[in-house]
Amino acid sequence: MRFEIRNLNGLIRIVRREQIDEWNMMIDMNSRGILYGIAADLPAMREHKSGHIINLSSIAGHNVYPDSTVYCAIRHAVKADEYEIYGGVGEKNRPMI
Repeated sequence: MRFEIRNLNGLIRIVRREQIDEWNMMIDMNSRGILYGIAADLPAMREHKSGHIINLSSIAGHNVYPDSTVYCAIRHAVKADEYEIYGGVGEKNRPMI
């Protein structure tokens, strides 16, 4: 059985003080990292018809906090990605959120 846990938290910044390259770094680390991991794991999980992916997000994925707009949006994307995976791989492989 394949079992993956990811926690890619980090880099909380204030939107009004950020540069676009820093936003891209936050997106790369906090959102694309999750997506790359899922893309790497799903083929083996489908082949073995088994496996679990646990992505640890943040309370910022459920609430928006002042001066953390980009970070909160990225953490919410983790939850949205998991719902999309649930629809794409079926009830049997439902992600735990």
